[in-house]
Parts: sequence; structure tokens; C-alpha cells
Amino acid sequence: MKILRYHISYQILLFLLLSMTFGGLYAHPVNSSPMANDTDQPHIVVTIPGTLQQLVDESGASLATFLKVSGKLNGVDVLTLRRLAGRDEKNGNTGGVLTALDIEGVNFVPSDDVYFQRETDGVLNTYSITDPDEVPENAFRYTKPSMRW
Repeated sequence: MKILRYHISYQILLFLLLSMTFGGLYAHPVNSSPMANDTDQPHIVVTIPGTLQQLVDESGASLATFLKVSGKLNGVDVLTLRRLAGRDEKNGNTGGVLTALDIEGVNFVPSDDVYFQRETDGVLNTYSITDPDEVPENAFRYTKPSMRW
């Protein structure tokens, strides 16, 4: 009977190991997210609004799936984030892979720069930052379904 118990335990252990390795099983603590580990994600600090794209290019973060951004962002920067998340201002596909975004330390700077536009009943609606205290309206509309911010 003792041999059977070890045999079953070995099978369970092997199953769990294979599941975690090949099955995409990811175990993490409750109330935790991949964004909780700041050391694994690029952190970009924008001191001059409108320079996020340049900072992303310099840091190599254009292929990051998780990104932490802080500092001052204007409409040009929000458009950069949309592009990183897979959509441009006209909802075209950009191939961006960003799925999670931490913008806790961001201050939005009002500007006339359009980050999203869409036509409704023949009327072109454009979106730019008007309220520095809120995440801009439709900033991440139509981006990846799992996009979190």
C-alpha cells in the first residue's frame, strides 16, 4: 500500500509540473496581479509631455506587455500608449502587445492633441485631454480586451 501512495503522489507531481510548464498554468496569490512586481516591468518617467514615444524607443519597452508610466502625459503620449496597446487614433491595428498598464503616478496635461477619433452618424468625434484629474475619455477604447490600467 505504501508503494501505491508514492506512485500516485509521483503522478500528481508530474502532472502539476507538466501543467505549469506547458499548460500555461500560472499560480499567484489572491489579490495579486502581474503588475504587482515592479522589477519585471519597464518603468518610464515622462518629465516633458509629448516625449513618451522617444523614451519608449530609448528604453526598448515597445515590446513590453506590462508597462509602468509616471510623470506628465499629454494627448501625444496617450496616443503612444494606445499604439503600444494595439490601436491607433483611428482604431487601426498597430500590432502593439501591451496588455497591462500602471499609470498610478501620471498627471494628465490638457492639450489639443487628438489621441482617439471616430465617426458617428457622419460626425467626426475627436478626443483630447481636457481634465487633468481623470483618465482621458476613450483613451484605451478598442485596445486589447485584457488591457488593464
